[in-house]
Amino acid sequence: FYFYYHNTVIASDCIDADAIATILNIIDVQDGLDMVNSLDDVECFIVERSGEGFRYYYSNNMSKYIN
Repeated sequence: FYFYYHNTVIASDCIDADAIATILNIIDVQDGLDMVNSLDDVECFIVERSGEGFRYYYSNNMSKYIN
């Protein structure tokens, strides 16, 4: 089994972050971003393998955690 998506989730507690990260591995990237953006105090960063490279996606407020 090969994952095409990898993600990092920030949430108020680890059990929520783990559950959301698992969901993000199995749904479409845009659907995942829409879900995360609809939740309070949850942010994510998603990396998608695309051919020989990668695409990077961020939830609306993830930038406050990235330098």
